[in-house]
Amino acid sequence: MKIRVKKFILQMPNHWWGVATFTFGLFVILDLTKWVPLRFWGATSGEHFVDTKQILNSVACLEENSSVQSSELCSNYVYGKSLLKSLSWLHINPAQTPFLGFLFLGLLAVALGIVSVKSGVSHLMYLAVVLSPPVLLLAERANFDILMLTLVVFASLLSPKGRQFGSTLLLALASVFKFYTIPLMFMQAIYTKKPVIRTVIISASAVTTYLISNEILATRKLMNPTSGISYNNGEGFGFDIWAGYLPRFKKFLPLDLGLAGYLFSSVILIFVIFATLLFLRLKKIESTIYPISHDYLYRTFEYLLIVHLSCFFAGVSIDYRLIFITTATLSYVSSTSTTGDRTAEKNLLLGLLVVALWCTYPSNGLQIIGDFSLMVLTLLLVIQAARQRLIARKLPNK
Repeated sequence: MKIRVKKFILQMPNHWWGVATFTFGLFVILDLTKWVPLRFWGATSGEHFVDTKQILNSVACLEENSSVQSSELCSNYVYGKSLLKSLSWLHINPAQTPFLGFLFLGLLAVALGIVSVKSGVSHLMYLAVVLSPPVLLLAERANFDILMLTLVVFASLLSPKGRQFGSTLLLALASVFKFYTIPLMFMQAIYTKKPVIRTVIISASAVTTYLISNEILATRKLMNPTSGISYNNGEGFGFDIWAGYLPRFKKFLPLDLGLAGYLFSSVILIFVIFATLLFLRLKKIESTIYPISHDYLYRTFEYLLIVHLSCFFAGVSIDYRLIFITTATLSYVSSTSTTGDRTAEKNLLLGLLVVALWCTYPSNGLQIIGDFSLMVLTLLLVIQAARQRLIARKLPNK
């Protein structure tokens, strides 16, 4: 009996549920100890599952003030009325915050288990990812981005099996909650060969976009890097994050702050693209295409990468949305072959990921290093995705 138990424990890291169980246990221990790493960094919210609690308080507020058209009057953030109405319909109230918070911790653990189990990363590297500030902040606050992550992962798992309707339904649900999965809904059309299904997917995406258009505009205002105090300190991430450094130099700028920020960010992006492509060429790895060993995980990688790009170019996102590039990187590493010189590329991607995750809030001035690492990592993953989809065509559409 003892031998069987020992064998079972040793086999756990080889299964997604084993990784998920370990990760969930780690989160629970951190929660019971009041998130020691975050308290050490001075980054803890001070409340139990504060983001979930805030959303549920907004639900109660809107129920008491049915004429209110936005959650801005009930909190300091804009939550979609579709999300709040859904929670109200399910009769979920602030008293259920602990239950929902631990449920989210479980969903986050499951998602991390699915994308990382085949990656072959060391235990130390996995801990470096899971214990990084953005992931811990996401877990400690029980933010609803965990639900978005779960819906995207499950949608990606249905897609390779030809269940495009189910996949699209999950993405539609995610999109009415938070807008940044909308581009992925439209991209669903490329994963089917049937014109009728493709038309239905595009139509459903267009209708969903129209229904939440007001919420998209309201949220975009909050993602303006030249207006938020925290973004002016280099916190957050995204294409426009560089504009967040400009307000302190406003009196020296000959251009409007918004235009100057866009131009500054564009110049940096062009520089990063040029420098990265030059590096790949000098290393003679620009034409490397690695075989796909797990189709379903590669589809997960594509889905998560598209969502990350949506967050990246939409404006400036809070750091815990780095969970999408985190899971995209892990699923890419898990889905591709480990033969040949694959180890060098794997170490490069994981190294950039760790730097991007740790050189962020609250790294006391190292955010700029993390921002550059994130841009390079994003570019490398986009390049590999484009090569596989446009050149190798390894994944059949159904």
